[in-house]
Amino acid sequence: MVEASRRDLAVAKDRSDHSLYARTVALAYQQATSGNLTSAEDLLASLPETLRFQWEHVHGLCHAEIVQLEGMDTPARRLAMAFDGIHVVAASYRADNKLYRWDIANGQPTEMQSLPC
Repeated sequence: MVEASRRDLAVAKDRSDHSLYARTVALAYQQATSGNLTSAEDLLASLPETLRFQWEHVHGLCHAEIVQLEGMDTPARRLAMAFDGIHVVAASYRADNKLYRWDIANGQPTEMQSLPC
């Protein structure tokens, strides 16, 4: 009987912890998307680092920088983050077979290559 009560209590606490976590992450997300980054970070800092996906996503919103990438003369067909984590790579939309690469820290192009057909 005592053991069953302990299990029930542990399950109830786990549910309560997850509910508090989810509500706090949702509130942090709301604060981040409203521009209240300090409030969002304070909320995130109050949480244990479990369920990292949600935490990392909202934390990333607090540190997102908008960088305009310039230098392409046509719209991008594909855009991808390079494996090094510091460059963005794009293929041009038109059939000019060009591949562009930018440094994401400053938005400056670092390379442009013509690709073989």
